[in-house]
Amino acid sequence: MLKKKNSTKININLGTPERFGYAWNIASKIKDVNEDQFLNWTKVIKNKNYWKGKDILDAGCGIGRNTYWPISYGAKSAVAFDMDDRTLKAAKNNLEKYKNIKIEKHSIYEIPYANKFDISFSIGVVHHLEFPNKAISELVKSTKPGGKVLVWLYGYENMETYVTILNPIRKILFSKAPLPFVRIISFIPTFFLFLYIYSGFSKLEYFKLLRKLKFSEIQQIVFDQMLPKTAKYYKKNEALTLLEHPELYDHKIEWVNECSWTVMATKKN
Repeated sequence: MLKKKNSTKININLGTPERFGYAWNIASKIKDVNEDQFLNWTKVIKNKNYWKGKDILDAGCGIGRNTYWPISYGAKSAVAFDMDDRTLKAAKNNLEKYKNIKIEKHSIYEIPYANKFDISFSIGVVHHLEFPNKAISELVKSTKPGGKVLVWLYGYENMETYVTILNPIRKILFSKAPLPFVRIISFIPTFFLFLYIYSGFSKLEYFKLLRKLKFSEIQQIVFDQMLPKTAKYYKKNEALTLLEHPELYDHKIEWVNECSWTVMATKKN
C-alpha cells in the first residue's frame, strides 16, 4: 500500500549518501563474505527459513547485498531503496536477475509505503542519521501489523577508544575532505590495522571476522569508516531505546561481533 508523502520536509542533505555513493561505485560487487556479514547483522533471526515467503524492505540498500541474501533464502518479494544514483545502479546490476525485487530511490525519512512489509530492516544506515527516530517511525509505518522492524547499529562497548579519541579526529580531518584524497589516505590506517589484526593481540570477535578478508576488503571498510559526517555509536540501552516506539513491542537485541548491536521488535496488531 502506497502512502502519500508528508508535506513536512526534513533536510537530509548531510553529505553521507553522496559520499557512500562514491565508495559503493568502487566496491560494487556482492561477495561470498557478505553472506557471513548479513547473517551476523541479522543474528537476532535464528534461522534462514524465517525469510521464506516474506515481503521485505531494505532501507538504505547500498549495492543490494542485504537484499540479495534473504531473496536467495526464499523471500517472496523485496523493495530496496537508497539515495545515490551510483549506489542504485550497482544494486540494479547485482539484483537484475530477480524479478521480485524493486529498486527505488527514496529517503528513509519519507518511505512511500504503509502496512506493506513482513519485515522492514535498515543495516548500517541509522547510525549515520541526524534524525534516527524519524527513520524508525518511517520503518514502523511501512511494516504490516505483526511484522518486524530490524536495525543494525554501531556499538559503543569495546569501541570506547575509537569513539572518544579517533572518531573526533576522523570527523575533523576526513568527513568533509575530498573523496579521492580520503581514499588514498585510508591505505595508511588500513596497513596498521592489517598488521594488528594478524598479530593476534586482540581477541575481539570482529577482528576474527576481518582475518577472513583480503587487504583490499579491509581497506574498503576503513574507507567507509572515514567517510560519514555523522556516526553515532550506541550503548546497549540506547540501541533498545531507539526502538521504543508506541507501535512496537517484543524487543530483542543481539551483541554482534562484540562491537555492534542488532535490535528487532514486532509491530502491534
